[in-house]
Amino acid sequence: MLLLLTATSAEAQPRRLFIGGPGSCPEPSEVARLVRDILLDVALTDRAADADIHAQLSDSVGGFLVTVDGLKNNEKWFSDPQQRCVERVKTAAVFIALSVKPPPSASVPVAAEPIRKPVEVDLELSAIGDGAPGDSLKPELDLGGGLRLAVMSKYVGGSLGFSAAAPATLALRSASAELLRLPADLSLRGRYRWGKVELDGDLGVALTTVRIVGVGLPVAATTYRLDPQIRFSAVVGYFAHSRIAPFVGLQAFVSPKPLDITLDPQGKVGTLPAFWLGINLGLRLRLD
Repeated sequence: MLLLLTATSAEAQPRRLFIGGPGSCPEPSEVARLVRDILLDVALTDRAADADIHAQLSDSVGGFLVTVDGLKNNEKWFSDPQQRCVERVKTAAVFIALSVKPPPSASVPVAAEPIRKPVEVDLELSAIGDGAPGDSLKPELDLGGGLRLAVMSKYVGGSLGFSAAAPATLALRSASAELLRLPADLSLRGRYRWGKVELDGDLGVALTTVRIVGVGLPVAATTYRLDPQIRFSAVVGYFAHSRIAPFVGLQAFVSPKPLDITLDPQGKVGTLPAFWLGINLGLRLRLD
């Protein structure tokens, strides 16, 4: 009889649920308030150690993830690039409630739907200022502009970029040359998010078309070279709006084998700079 009373008392004890996470959209406390109204026989607790069931919320610019008790079949990604926090609270609360207490008809296990991570497409427009440290280039900071398209999963993706810089004059041994650079690159991109802040790093290959015009020569000489290079980039952006983020970054172009500059009638007068370093300022537009 005593064992029966103990078992009955244990069954009557409501389960305790903890809802937490690092995100703020949806806010865990607001989700907990709504879940409390849905699950009348489940007690909410503010201490994870006291809970029988744990629900975790994590958000990003593109959506949010809800996980209940760390189980894959109780985990789902909800896409919401508009960051509608009120709607996120309602969606998360309903999903948690259904995970904790499924409808009676759901007695037959159903295969969990695979979690589909969103693919994000970004268009970047930037103003660029770069130079060649160690070379006699005038102006020392060469101004230009760039256009870049990036396709990303949550952490990894790729980018395709084109840019152009204003002509700059390079002083050589026996002459000067005006350089007009048109880089094009294909890069692998890694991404890390912290709330509305995004950190991106690129590593790729570039092919830069260089127009070289002799300056101060008896006969004007023009030649073109294709300069194979390696590109590095680091960018930080802030999504003040759900689809628009100003960003600032550094990028470098390295030529493993600097190309010769040959101008008639002198012949070889020097080499193209092996290292270019620049700063980018621009806007990132999230298309999808």
